[in-house]
Amino acid sequence: MYFYSLRLLLGVLLGMALLAGAARAEMGGGEGRPTPFVGAVELPGDAGGPPVGECRFSIDIERVSFMVTSVADKYRLVRMLIDCRGEGGLILSASDDRLEMQVDDGEGGDGVTLGVLSLRQADGAIWDAFDADMRRTLAYPPEVRAGDAVYVFAYFPVTETLSTPGGFQFTIASLGETVRLMNLATAARN
Repeated sequence: MYFYSLRLLLGVLLGMALLAGAARAEMGGGEGRPTPFVGAVELPGDAGGPPVGECRFSIDIERVSFMVTSVADKYRLVRMLIDCRGEGGLILSASDDRLEMQVDDGEGGDGVTLGVLSLRQADGAIWDAFDADMRRTLAYPPEVRAGDAVYVFAYFPVTETLSTPGGFQFTIASLGETVRLMNLATAARN
């Protein structure tokens, strides 16, 4: 009988400890949630006709992961989803497109940091260290076809990203447009 009472008591204490730990984890759980940045652009039709579709862009930044991880201690990696809906696709250019990040410049203002879209062109030594499969995954695509959703990757210098981003701007040369990717929660407050 004593043995069963002890097991029951230990089970209750263990359960209480687990519940207390889960409550503390939940209280700090907001720290690990990503911040979404979103934007969109309409895809123009032929000869100024009505739009034939829309491309949506989204970047999720999880503050802790963003600040403590890097590529070769040189770049912070940002993954952007491009989702083209409708009949039109999107032509991309690693040399002409631009992804810029708004960051706190350390003096109370906003600074802009330009991301690298083609690591192969910008830093061949790091690019060559990846195997062929990883290079295919990380390569900036020449297009996103209608109905497709693809991830593209940008690399921001660690020395210029000492805080988490406040937003992004994606310039698409083929459209001659710049799309602002904003944190919707922040935009709603302003």
